[in-house]
Amino acid sequence: MSGRQPRALLANAEFAVVAGSELVLLELAEELLGRGWACDLLAWSMADPMQAMARQAGLGLLHDPAAARPLGYDLVWIQNRMEAVMDYAPAPEEAPRTLFAFAHLDRDWSFAQPGVVAEGLLGGAFLVTSERAVERVAAGGLPHGRIRMFRNAAPAAFEQPAPPPAAAPARILLVSNHAPPELLEACALLRAAGVAVSHRGLGGDVRDSRVTPADLAWADAVVSIGKTVPYALRSRRAAYVYDHFGGPGWLLDANSRPWPSAISAASAAGAGSRPPPSRPRS
Repeated sequence: MSGRQPRALLANAEFAVVAGSELVLLELAEELLGRGWACDLLAWSMADPMQAMARQAGLGLLHDPAAARPLGYDLVWIQNRMEAVMDYAPAPEEAPRTLFAFAHLDRDWSFAQPGVVAEGLLGGAFLVTSERAVERVAAGGLPHGRIRMFRNAAPAAFEQPAPPPAAAPARILLVSNHAPPELLEACALLRAAGVAVSHRGLGGDVRDSRVTPADLAWADAVVSIGKTVPYALRSRRAAYVYDHFGGPGWLLDANSRPWPSAISAASAAGAGSRPPPSRPRS
């Protein structure tokens, strides 16, 4: 890629709601842009607030998959089964080599399953979120040697010192677009007991905006699932992982290493009922 600016095409089925897969793409783009890449974003459906965030970051926005020319990019990162509708005719300025990375970030949704033909032919890397998913994707016919764990990293801006240890959290940050009723009831009880609770996400106090390092700095503990959990860990805040995906409750050394098998074991043992740790993990 000497003498030319590297280019990346990042694709997701939708890009509108502030949610996990959308934020993965935006953070990936911001990292690449910071390293001198040019980035285009492709989505079937695109709307604010995520569309505005992408435009502000400096991404080119593509709304028609059939007009995408992936062979003109050095990196094509695909989520949600979009590879079959792109135009693979040689590009006017074809890249010397195009790496196709397929990210399977949802373990159950059908869009996150291996493609029938095109993915196996194109893919140079297949990214999954757990050790169990490695075997599941391999069983779908993808070459085992190209499957990689996706670590869902948190940007460096979230790095901060741990707060002083406390007997109980006084400020709790809940981040969820789909908080279950029992969690909302627990938040109401906590507020009645004098604990400050901020709910970010659909149905919460704040919506349509990204979680920031300042939000984590405010909180003593974070209740969430998925993308926000790495934010909490990098910010050295206690993290409570809820939900039907097998969240173990408070993340402790004993139930978070290794992550995939620990979730199953901790969930089966009722780890969600454990008291909070006296000190956040570092």
